[in-house]
Amino acid sequence: AMEKSKTVPGRGYYFDFQQFAKSMQKNQTPTTPAVPHIMALNYQCERLLKEGMENVWQRHKKAAEFVRGWARENFALFCDEKYASDTLTTVENSRGINVAETIKAIQEKHNAIFGNGYGKLKEQTFRIAHMGDITIDDLKELLGWIDKEQIRTSA
Repeated sequence: AMEKSKTVPGRGYYFDFQQFAKSMQKNQTPTTPAVPHIMALNYQCERLLKEGMENVWQRHKKAAEFVRGWARENFALFCDEKYASDTLTTVENSRGINVAETIKAIQEKHNAIFGNGYGKLKEQTFRIAHMGDITIDDLKELLGWIDKEQIRTSA
């Protein structure tokens, strides 16, 4: 890779192996590392290991089942359940709410956010994450806000 990188035009700034090699000779990095991000990553890794990865996966699975249950009852699931993820649920906007306005209202009132769909699916779907540090209580609160703040698309 090092030999090939010598002949690559426009190696870029962040992945220039030649620059890495020069810096390595001085026991340095080409740029200042993102120290706060490295420390945050280390902290989160310690938390995950303390909780136990199997417990983390089970927590995400329970959260996913909770969100999917809410979606089935209040809207519809976008994908076939055999493809469902325990990290994020895409909800089909079967009630025709104004997703962008609902997201905006919840963000303004509660300082929380969830995502709408991409491209052609922008108002047809919305996405709710249930991974990381999110708890069932967090999700109950968010889903309650969505239930309360639904702003119907005007005809």
